[in-house]
Amino acid sequence: MATIPLPEPTEPDVYSFGFDKTLNRNVALGGSLVYNSVEDVVQGQSIQFGSLNVGAGDERFSVDMENGLWLGGENFADAPFSVDKEGNLIASSVTITGDVIAGKADFGGDGTDGELNVTGTTTVDLENKLLKVLNYTSLNVATGATLNFSNPNEQGTVIVIKSQGDIDVIGTTDASGMGAEGGDGGTGNQGFGTVGKDSDILLDTDDHFGKVGGPGHQAAGAAGDQIDNTVAIAGYSIVNTQVTFMQAKYRVAPGAGGGGGNNPEQNFVTAAGDGGPGGPALIIECAGKWNFTGTITVAGGAGGSPTGSGSGGGGGGSGGHLLVLYNELTASSGTATVDAGAGGGVAAYDSNTGNGGGGGGGGGHIDSAGTNGTIGVTNGIGGVGGAGVAGKSLIVQNVWLP
Repeated sequence: MATIPLPEPTEPDVYSFGFDKTLNRNVALGGSLVYNSVEDVVQGQSIQFGSLNVGAGDERFSVDMENGLWLGGENFADAPFSVDKEGNLIASSVTITGDVIAGKADFGGDGTDGELNVTGTTTVDLENKLLKVLNYTSLNVATGATLNFSNPNEQGTVIVIKSQGDIDVIGTTDASGMGAEGGDGGTGNQGFGTVGKDSDILLDTDDHFGKVGGPGHQAAGAAGDQIDNTVAIAGYSIVNTQVTFMQAKYRVAPGAGGGGGNNPEQNFVTAAGDGGPGGPALIIECAGKWNFTGTITVAGGAGGSPTGSGSGGGGGGSGGHLLVLYNELTASSGTATVDAGAGGGVAAYDSNTGNGGGGGGGGGHIDSAGTNGTIGVTNGIGGVGGAGVAGKSLIVQNVWLP
């Protein structure tokens, strides 16, 4: 190590030259530079310091051990450019001329499920999950091909399809009936059906599923309640089930199931109609080009018809929700189907049947309630199941998510 010569002091101690007892030195150059050590080696001089300030005000450049690095402001929090010790960068604009290697998946996902090329019939297992996320590098549903889904959660499934590249839907993507389950139809003498189901992502106390009717000419099944605009919906990390667009909110949830029909008096062998399932919530993120000329269906299922006279029909399930965000557009002239399921009908009148059972109610959905079933006829036919209510769809260019 080389020796650094020091000038002769005018006073007999090193403190006259700005050094303290640990050989730290303050040097005033429009700001303070605090040396913790100085080494003069063959390769050059190594300087370690606790803080560095160059300039002042809006022209200040600073580094310290507490915050990190910043430029253009007196304080780290106020500077237009900063990098903290964890590597988080804040800047008003960035121009990158080289390659970017992302550390985590964002809009369009991470591609872990590879390429999906549907040329015949392909069925995706939803694994009974409330939320099923699929990460593709690209997705193609060819002409005449069908992409189906199976095994939804009993409360309905939020299906999220992410693609890092292009999505072409020229054929059919059919997710109908992947929402909440419908209720069972009643069996036996004056057998009661069961109510449909709705989703726990709806953070309210209302019943959005269809209800059951009374047996033997008592009452029809009531419709499921609508989902009010003020109802909170449990969120999803990147594209929420309550997606915020510039202070506007588009609410997404699986459709509710219809209620089961009821059996009449004096009927021991037939069964009332089951309630139809709701449609799912389907969210699609396309980080490449969106080409949609086929069909995407998130419809609710129809209520079942009874197997014999006097029994009530099941209520129809409500339609689901479709939300598509794409970065670039090739075509979007396809058909998005969000229809509700119709209520189940009734069987022919049998004079041996007692009072008809009531039809199940239809499932409710965003902003709208389902339809009530009808009451069975005295000494006659059962009631008709009520229809569900249609869902909604939105297909727009992504200008909000990175």
